[in-house]
Amino acid sequence: MCIRDSLRGVVHIGHKQYPAGRHIRDSDKVEPPSIGLSETLERYGFPLSRLTTGTPPRIHSQSINYEGLDIQGSDNPIVPFSFVHQFYGFQPTQQLLNCHTTRTNSQTPVSYTHL
Repeated sequence: MCIRDSLRGVVHIGHKQYPAGRHIRDSDKVEPPSIGLSETLERYGFPLSRLTTGTPPRIHSQSINYEGLDIQGSDNPIVPFSFVHQFYGFQPTQQLLNCHTTRTNSQTPVSYTHL
């Protein structure tokens, strides 16, 4: 079972962290984390774990000088986050875009984690 990011959810912004679900679009408000469901699942012996979403900041692509940035390409082959596609096939509906990584200084580590 995967319950998005609100199952005992925690938001990390810089050095701040607080219990929350998703941020509500165009607002400073957040949805509450699902504490009761987490406790009930745990009480019945279900193991709980956390998926890190690590959402990067959104910036306008035309404001970036891509020269010298490391390219982090899309998965090839693409592996959707649903097992339904193994029965029906999968075709992306939009062009896939590369990600790029940069560092704030030469000592900043960069790690790539692929499933």
